[in-house]
Amino acid sequence: MRNPARRSSSLTAPMRWTASTATNCAPPPRNARPSSTRPTRAAATRSATAPPCPITAPAISSSNAAPSSPPKRSPKKRAERPPRHAASHISSRRFPMTRSLKAFLGTSALVAMAGMASADQVFTDDVIIDGSLCVGVDCVNGESFGFDTIRLKENNLRIRAFDTSSSGSFPTVDWQITFNDSVNGGQNKFSVDDLDTSRTPFTIESGVRSNQLYLADNNKVGFGTSTPVVDLHVKQGNTPTLRLEQDGSSGFATQTWDLAGNETNFFVRDVTNGSRLPFKVFPNAPTNALIVEGSTGDIGLGIQSPTAAVHINRSTGSALDALKIVNNGGSFITMENTAAGTSWFFTHQQTGNNDFIIADAVADGAELTLTSGGNLIIAGTLTQSSDKNAKMAIEPIDSHEVLAKVSALPLSSWTYKHDADTGARHIGPMAQDFHAAFGTGYNDTTISTLDTSGVALAAIQALHAQTSEQQALIATLSARLESLEAQTAD
Repeated sequence: MRNPARRSSSLTAPMRWTASTATNCAPPPRNARPSSTRPTRAAATRSATAPPCPITAPAISSSNAAPSSPPKRSPKKRAERPPRHAASHISSRRFPMTRSLKAFLGTSALVAMAGMASADQVFTDDVIIDGSLCVGVDCVNGESFGFDTIRLKENNLRIRAFDTSSSGSFPTVDWQITFNDSVNGGQNKFSVDDLDTSRTPFTIESGVRSNQLYLADNNKVGFGTSTPVVDLHVKQGNTPTLRLEQDGSSGFATQTWDLAGNETNFFVRDVTNGSRLPFKVFPNAPTNALIVEGSTGDIGLGIQSPTAAVHINRSTGSALDALKIVNNGGSFITMENTAAGTSWFFTHQQTGNNDFIIADAVADGAELTLTSGGNLIIAGTLTQSSDKNAKMAIEPIDSHEVLAKVSALPLSSWTYKHDADTGARHIGPMAQDFHAAFGTGYNDTTISTLDTSGVALAAIQALHAQTSEQQALIATLSARLESLEAQTAD
């Protein structure tokens, strides 16, 4: 494990800094801070009448070796710089070299060379470094900085911020920037640590791809891209994914969801329950393929403004499946009136004859059954409209003509082909013969029950007329016969 303690420099290590100070002049005053800001440390006591410090006095450099001249300043934009004679160059405000100041500085240099190199250096004024700064026990004399302005160099790197606020309601949390773990085999990382809570809210591990997190100047955030075009832009070579994980730490059951998309589909994945995909959208799906209307909650399929609870719209111009229900067994459509407490069911029969059934909630059997053979069975009465107000082109018929056609109409006994398994028999005319005789219906392959009833009624009327005539004739003949019999008897 790395040594977390800061190691002291030996007495023979060079002091790679330069400093100057004075007691007979005053630095320029700082800008006054508002009273609402945090309290600051007291400034060093200076004479109110001391003259301002000039800024042309040279700085004094001290080290255990012979002093060397300070390095020359480089332009602001500089190429790779050669190694400096000293790792850092620290300067405070410069002062005129008076006799007292020379004596003080000479004494300071002697004290430093006598062993003060390992002592803490305390500056009571602002510090300006005209050059680069290396901090750490592994910094060397002649450090090559390149373009580095500040360099941290040792085997256990930390930057710790202690907030000493003690008045009012100022924040007091201490923070730390950590470079790599301190344990053998630990993480190579950069992290920000909340020291008050012993938490690490932000970590970057080594080896992440470029632009893993990119905050662009257009206020967009990129993950894997330096050119985000939306508020949150995720770029990945294979199925960019967003995971939502509830870990159970708040007492709720664990659950993990994924939102992802690729060239095949956009999908929602239930990771917890076998990575099922309950929701998919395929590429090139049409506009308004699925709409949930905001004020009513109506669902539109193919329409932006649905006008029903489920509104399906297509404009293909050809027949298609608008609604399809598939189940490994029977299926139901239930319509329920919660106010009246009534329900109707449209049922694809689970077992039996594979019938289609319409029934209400009363357990008294089906109200209507349509068999797979095309037979329609109703539990009540079949009523067909015959309102005069609903009819037109009304013409009288000759019932005797109808009777004659009925008499000539071929009748047969037969079985429907789809009833071959049951062998159900029927008696009646063929639709072609019926249509040829009476010209009713839409075509010559079907017969309306209204037409068969009408033909039967017309024929009955004709038979009734014939029967009435015959009864009258019989009555006449019977009277004549009785008269003849009476005459014969006399």
